[in-house]
Amino acid sequence: MKKFMFGVFVFAGLLCGGTTFAESELDTVDNNNEVTDYYNMEMYSLNDFESSGYEGTGVTTENAVIPDLPDDVEYISDLEEGSPSAEPEKIIGSDNRKIVADTTVNPYRKVIFLSMKFPNGKRYIGSGNMISSDTVLTAGHCIYSKNDGGWATSVEVYPGYNGSYAPYGVAYSKKLMSVKGWIDNSSSAYDIGAIKLDRSIGNSVGWFGLTTGMTSPITLSGYHGDLNKRMGTETGNILKHTDNNVYYTLDSTGGSSGSGVYNNKDQILAVHAYAGADNNFGTKINNANFRLIQQWINPSINYNQYHSNSGKYAAKLNTWVYNNKDNFTSNTQKKAIPKYTIVDVKAIDFSASGYPRLVTNEGYLSANKDFFVKVVDNVDQYITTPQKLVTKENIWVYSNKDAFSKETQIKSIPKDTMLDVRDIAYSKDGWPRLVTSLGYISANKGYVKPVISNIDQYITTAGKVEVKENIWSYNDKDSFSTSTQKQKINKGTILSVQSIIFSKDGWPRLVTDKGYVSANKQYVSLIK
Repeated sequence: MKKFMFGVFVFAGLLCGGTTFAESELDTVDNNNEVTDYYNMEMYSLNDFESSGYEGTGVTTENAVIPDLPDDVEYISDLEEGSPSAEPEKIIGSDNRKIVADTTVNPYRKVIFLSMKFPNGKRYIGSGNMISSDTVLTAGHCIYSKNDGGWATSVEVYPGYNGSYAPYGVAYSKKLMSVKGWIDNSSSAYDIGAIKLDRSIGNSVGWFGLTTGMTSPITLSGYHGDLNKRMGTETGNILKHTDNNVYYTLDSTGGSSGSGVYNNKDQILAVHAYAGADNNFGTKINNANFRLIQQWINPSINYNQYHSNSGKYAAKLNTWVYNNKDNFTSNTQKKAIPKYTIVDVKAIDFSASGYPRLVTNEGYLSANKDFFVKVVDNVDQYITTPQKLVTKENIWVYSNKDAFSKETQIKSIPKDTMLDVRDIAYSKDGWPRLVTSLGYISANKGYVKPVISNIDQYITTAGKVEVKENIWSYNDKDSFSTSTQKQKINKGTILSVQSIIFSKDGWPRLVTDKGYVSANKQYVSLIK
């Protein structure tokens, strides 16, 4: 993954999940002013991305702490960024929030009380959510404020804070991240950020999953400024969503900025930050942001090396289907998947550490491109395993598996030619190709068909044969029966075989002047 120092390069545009983004808007900027290029990641999907969370142990293994907050601490609001398109969060109609009495139960222990300090000396309170063992998701304006001098100089993270003390202690920021769309333009479309921690506090409290699916009901839990540092929560429905934002009537005030808006599977679908005229809204976890957040969770993963779409896939080597998406081990192996197997992938899921998984009816498969190749949807109309085949019509051999054209034609092969297929290769667009000693041949079943499995017991080359016992010739190559018998041929007769032809079911037939004769070596022998 390419990394650059902030401000020294130019970007192009790209398409992502139906939404056009400038490449620079999605690049990650951290508090060391290092920029990580987002362009290297695959940027499209036809289905909802999702990842599951983790409940954590819930066990407090250390002494609880009381946050050291100055008297003049403020609750952060988008108003601090002066966004012209948004207002401070607000109560919509009647106040339907509830105080969370026990913040140590799931999912509330995964909700984060943030204390941020900025270069101008100001301290703010905000909210966030654990999304991995050491990563907090929050709003961009919770960690980067132009009005306050830029990046927060320190962030303290208190999971499950109850207004009096933090039962799981405190973790500290070691890296802050947002995107150039927020850093440069303070755009509500890009108001998203993450905090990397100095320890894996999520192993105790757990973490939320993520989803690009927009389904109700939804819940907003966070630290609202008017609740005296206690956690408030409310459940409601999505009003609408655009490419970049999700709108709802869940109540909030300053301090709740950065809270994850999550579904009933504890999957975050938006990061709360703003209010409109009659609603509150947050930054949407669209396809681009989902992949961005996965990069933040585990920056070592090169997502270009992984598939990101549902559909048909072919196994490139022997592998396994697993019953646990988070742990691919011998203990979670469910079923062996031989090389060449075609699998139907229903969706893409992600492990707790950010690795993409192919979701099938039987379990989880690695989405690594070294293991599977995406194939055309009508792959059932093609031969997909190496075997002996016969041509159904005159066809061509090609030199390039990715381009079957006049320029890549090598040789013409006549109808009824038997082929020994060594391997199956796939074009860059997912078309199966037959790999032979001559080159690449179409695997379309309209052009080739399998021969019988015991073809070695049959004569498959023209020449002279001797009849080993009394047999019949036939007038129909596809049906050898009493109704198609043509002429009786006595034992010892020498036949001149003009060619080999195959029945529709792959049985080889000897073409002679007496009609079609069985090629079975039990009845005839080749005269050398």
